[in-house]
Amino acid sequence: EATVKVTDFGIACTFEPGEYMTERIGTYQYMAPEVIRRRYDHSCDLWSAGCILYVMLRERLPFDAQTPAEIRQKVLRARVRLVGARWGRVSAAAKSLVTQLLRPRAAERPQAFEALRNPWLAELAAAPAADEAAADAPAVLVPTLLAAQALPLDWKAGARPVNRHAWQGSPLELPQSLAARGQEAPAATVPTA
Repeated sequence: EATVKVTDFGIACTFEPGEYMTERIGTYQYMAPEVIRRRYDHSCDLWSAGCILYVMLRERLPFDAQTPAEIRQKVLRARVRLVGARWGRVSAAAKSLVTQLLRPRAAERPQAFEALRNPWLAELAAAPAADEAAADAPAVLVPTLLAAQALPLDWKAGARPVNRHAWQGSPLELPQSLAARGQEAPAATVPTA
């Protein structure tokens, strides 16, 4: 088990209907094909959510390789296979959500409100949790996502990353890499047992 925390909205922005962004920003392992192609809208966030969900269910990245160029090629090919022993333990509804979110064509991905209707998410929200902190998570998550969907589109944040020399390896390896150099990873990036 791990705790997932969204910690940085420094490159966040909103889109008006029909508006597109063209700057390639983000982490390649979570970047939608249309971001790599430099013409994208809010649908790229659903792709990234699919990548995060894949990591949570499979404990590995859906698109990873040794170099950024290889990662970009894997993302552009967008081949996702949900097979093997680990995926055998994942419900059909959860796998369906992953495949819907990781559709290569943005127009074929669900909108956020559609993704929230997935039976697996409904089951999670209704299920009793093992501990009190976990019990609050689904109950808070769905209304929070719905509220975020309804936010007014009257602000824009900067679209440039602060550090263009950011970590180029797998995000899952960042804590180990920092430890090897005698540095400490921020608490939000360290998986918990």
